[in-house]
Amino acid sequence: MAVGPHPPNKFGLTITTGALRSLAPSELQAALAHELGHVQLGHFDSRAERRQAEHPVAKASDVHEEALRSNRAYDREEEFAADRYALELLDRLPGDPKRGCTDMLLLLEHLDLEMTVPGWSTWLSTHPTPAARLQAVQVACGKAP
Repeated sequence: MAVGPHPPNKFGLTITTGALRSLAPSELQAALAHELGHVQLGHFDSRAERRQAEHPVAKASDVHEEALRSNRAYDREEEFAADRYALELLDRLPGDPKRGCTDMLLLLEHLDLEMTVPGWSTWLSTHPTPAARLQAVQVACGKAP
């Protein structure tokens, strides 16, 4: 699942058939809450600015590599922020008051198990590992990692 700018709309949402087939409804809801976090937290604009900085203006490749490393670190922090947003959003839904923790933990455990599937290296260039995200959510939920 992913969101991104999609003019003239505020954003576009992509959901793969794999996600629809393999994730439980609560996991899909948690993933959607995470993606909505990116929208609500303004990550599109900040990422667009960083992507412009990734294209080397100067000929020195080390300047470009430093910008790339720095931008990816910001991208990873935005993933953690979107996870925190999802926790809060899910907790506001009717039902279990700790639903956010339960659903996000299930989703991240599922993602962590999927790490063996080819194609993760590109995704991990901008995302923290599911294990790192799982640990952060466990801490936020008051559970021992």
